[in-house]
Amino acid sequence: MKKTIYRIALICAPFLSQVPAAYAQLGVNIGSTPQGINFMGEIDPKLKGSPYLFEGWAKGSVVLEDGKSYNDLGLMYDVLADRVIFKSDIGKMQAFTVRVKEFTIDTDKGQHTFRSGFPAIDGGSDRSYYQVLAEGNTKLLKRTTKQITEAIEPGAITMSKKLQDNIKYYVLIDNKIVRVKKDKKAILSLLKNKSAELENYISSNKLNFKNEDDIVKLVNYYNRLA
Repeated sequence: MKKTIYRIALICAPFLSQVPAAYAQLGVNIGSTPQGINFMGEIDPKLKGSPYLFEGWAKGSVVLEDGKSYNDLGLMYDVLADRVIFKSDIGKMQAFTVRVKEFTIDTDKGQHTFRSGFPAIDGGSDRSYYQVLAEGNTKLLKRTTKQITEAIEPGAITMSKKLQDNIKYYVLIDNKIVRVKKDKKAILSLLKNKSAELENYISSNKLNFKNEDDIVKLVNYYNRLA
């Protein structure tokens, strides 16, 4: 049985990059009392898993809806609440006062870019964040959400709960967003105007459609053909 959690407590983690004092007015403190929009409630202490996409603070940058941008921030992406948070120069976990339109987070696996403003689909909205895997006229997007799953583990007598990632992929083509499986037939059906060239590229590079990086390569190649 799957449920959606609506309120969580933000979990502190070691800080990697402090926000310069000049950014002090960027955010508002996140509290645990039911006052204002930043009340997050409390998470079940028995719930396994994390609401964050990446654990711990990481360096990153943001572009706000008012057009202003900021670099070298300490960021975390709270997937459950679908929002970005940062740590202030005095060690406070804060929410941005102006909504973030786009942000990047740097990890040991590289830089990850997230953006909103795409057409609504699958219960999301134009304010939902997607990771942009491939840029260009045709974009490959990835959306991660969190769900609570309940199950009785072997040997247990009570139900256990855990947060589980729910990952979906989309292609934005001709200003339309289409959900797509990690499957050769599904992806080529969207890029059929260059099917011959793509078939040759797939064969020459031995692409595996279960591998996210290989799909990224294919969409990037398609954009170079267009």
